[in-house]
Amino acid sequence: MPKFSTQEKEHIEEKLKKEGEKLFIAYGLKKVTVDDIVKVCSIAKGSFYNFYESKEHLYMEIISNCQKYMWNELDQHLENIKDLCKKDITKKVFYFLINSMEKYPLLSQMNMDTLNILYRKVSKDFRDFETNEDIKAFLKLEKYGIKFKYDLHIVVKAFEALYISYIHLQSEEKFQRDLIISILLDGIVEKVVDDDD
Repeated sequence: MPKFSTQEKEHIEEKLKKEGEKLFIAYGLKKVTVDDIVKVCSIAKGSFYNFYESKEHLYMEIISNCQKYMWNELDQHLENIKDLCKKDITKKVFYFLINSMEKYPLLSQMNMDTLNILYRKVSKDFRDFETNEDIKAFLKLEKYGIKFKYDLHIVVKAFEALYISYIHLQSEEKFQRDLIISILLDGIVEKVVDDDD
């Protein structure tokens, strides 16, 4: 196994993420193999495993990077809506994040098959890392005075369940999907967000 300099490692890791994202967008997580990824990156298969445990871990790393960009964009959005009541801010943030996904093809293509693969193949520690990334978005809400009735871990899991419902409903007519998500969102926000002072 060749030893890579720090600069080479950075270059290879960036190339894996860039080329991996292109492949995942074009063919989906299920159809892309590690062999496909290393071929377009011109590295040995063994070298891939110096960076990622599996193609699913690479996929999650790419998703995580997309989320980080979304959290940065969320700051400006929160600033624009900060005068609304706390429950309305929370609802608008959920819709903002759902709509922001359209900027990131990998996020907008997420479906139940992909989620099921990730839940089966990615270790619990990595899934916990993702939940902690989501918690960062909710910490932003707290900075704007939104108080939650439950521990942030519970709140995040409730919104993750709503996101999964959103993905599950992709095959429904838009009107029905939007109505169902609105009902579920209203219920979650009512239960987890403290009333305005």
